[in-house]
Amino acid sequence: MSFLSAQRRDANEPAIIEALRGAGAFVMQMDKSVGFDLLVIDHATNIYIAEVKSQNGKLTDREYALCNVLRNMGVTMHILKSETDALRMIGAML
Repeated sequence: MSFLSAQRRDANEPAIIEALRGAGAFVMQMDKSVGFDLLVIDHATNIYIAEVKSQNGKLTDREYALCNVLRNMGVTMHILKSETDALRMIGAML
């Protein structure tokens, strides 16, 4: 299965990126052809794969398939719907 997806970005993505960078994380916005939105590295050099969704957004079939492939490899694809989700992901907020 191809993990290519649309080039559309969720409106909350810039605020999520800003929150992560504000907390000192390195954030790389991925080309949508990769299959997920953000690659994030925190101060402890933990690496996170993240998909940004709007508050009511759901994974597409392709994103869900990638999430399952990663899960089977022991890797979590984090779903971020808010700045709070993002900061919790990197441990900058409880």
